[in-house]
Amino acid sequence: SLAWASFNAVAPCRADRSADTGSVGLAIEKACADTWFNCGNLPPACSGSVWDVADYVLSVYYNQEGGSATANCYFAGAATREAQTGAAASTNCSVTRDATTTALTDEGYQAVLLRNDTSQTAAFLARVAWDRLQAVVVDAAQLEAMAAARPPSMFDILAAPEH
Repeated sequence: SLAWASFNAVAPCRADRSADTGSVGLAIEKACADTWFNCGNLPPACSGSVWDVADYVLSVYYNQEGGSATANCYFAGAATREAQTGAAASTNCSVTRDATTTALTDEGYQAVLLRNDTSQTAAFLARVAWDRLQAVVVDAAQLEAMAAARPPSMFDILAAPEH
């Protein structure tokens, strides 16, 4: 037990770049077998390499399981919890509970909802508006109201009527 340490609550579970790809592949298989997420539904940007696939799948798994990083984000040394930096950050293939960095997918949205924080939900919705809908927030009060209502999925967000 690491009771003497405090862990970053939003750091994603990612493939350890020092692990061999065979071990990373086994971690992907285990996480896919043990999660609600359909691993066949990877975002296209996250299916280009074993590292991107692993980052997405392992971070979804960890957000689902939560708990101890050593129990649920280790996979025999194939995974680690760490912040995204450099090229990994630019692919946005990690699902975190941080609205400003998580993947703009339903899995990313569900992870943000786990924080039960309206301001985080609003930040995620603003990113969706900008990145997915090519829109800007013009009414912060309506954005906050939508965030407080907690739409159940990305489908509901993207299907919201325009005014």
